[in-house]
Amino acid sequence: MARSSRLQGCAKVEQQHIASTNSFRE
Repeated sequence: MARSSRLQGCAKVEQQHIASTNSFRE
């Protein structure tokens, strides 16, 4: 259970990083 929530947190951070990178590019 903790493992899956940990992965979700990682994915969330990655998504935010990608979003900020995209906006930075534009």
